[in-house]
Amino acid sequence: MSASEVIDELKKLPAQEQVKVFQFLGEQLRTSLQAAPNAEYASDVQFDAAMKKVFEENAGLMRRLAQ
Repeated sequence: MSASEVIDELKKLPAQEQVKVFQFLGEQLRTSLQAAPNAEYASDVQFDAAMKKVFEENAGLMRRLAQ
């Protein structure tokens, strides 16, 4: 069953039954978010170094073509 089919079936449920489904989905989402590893972010220095390297190595892609 596809997600759109499931959604269509959910819309047909009485309001009380929809609440039960949404509570279940909310709990699943909370559990999933808690289990997900924390994101790691680059420092400003690391980001600037990576950006410089990307732009240097791909300078040809950054030029506009004459039209």
